[in-house]
Amino acid sequence: MNELIETEKDYVKKLGHVRVNYVCKMETLQGLPGGLVGKKNIIFSNIEKLYEFNKAVFLPKLQKLKQTPMQLGQVFIDHEEQLIDYSWYFKNMPAQEKLMNEVGAEYFAPIQLKLSDPFPLTESLVLPFQRMTRYSLFLERMIKCSDPATSGYDELKMAYKISNFVLHHGNNMLAVDCLNGFSVSNMLTISVPPTCHDCI
Repeated sequence: MNELIETEKDYVKKLGHVRVNYVCKMETLQGLPGGLVGKKNIIFSNIEKLYEFNKAVFLPKLQKLKQTPMQLGQVFIDHEEQLIDYSWYFKNMPAQEKLMNEVGAEYFAPIQLKLSDPFPLTESLVLPFQRMTRYSLFLERMIKCSDPATSGYDELKMAYKISNFVLHHGNNMLAVDCLNGFSVSNMLTISVPPTCHDCI
């Protein structure tokens, strides 16, 4: 559990760095290429929302589980809706990657050097996907190492399903977007996004 907590702290710190030094400054940066004007939401999607959730809610919840790790599954269940926000980020990643390859990477490189960032922004932008993947692997490992009769085991299995659902739901939404130019965003303005419980 300590491993998950410490890596969560590092994750939140890195997202905070992206938020302060890139997201919040993008619209005020001088010399912004025409290809990036008005494209902050494509580059960064809902990364600020993910950051606020992990910082203010998820990390504090994890820190309370040092002595009761089997309650981890319930935390995922309690915050399923917020975790599904990650799917929206994943759905946007192809457009994000395309724009970064075309314009963004070259423009942000000098800013990265000025900040002495050890990694390019492109690597920071994949952190949410890497984090959700790590959640899934950690939960899978906990399930394998736990007694099925232990309290919290069933919740761990549901949490694992939630994490996998989130990882794949972004791709599913992207596929819907590609059908006849239909926008899943428009669809979801009139309907509630499905949850893991709706789809399994």
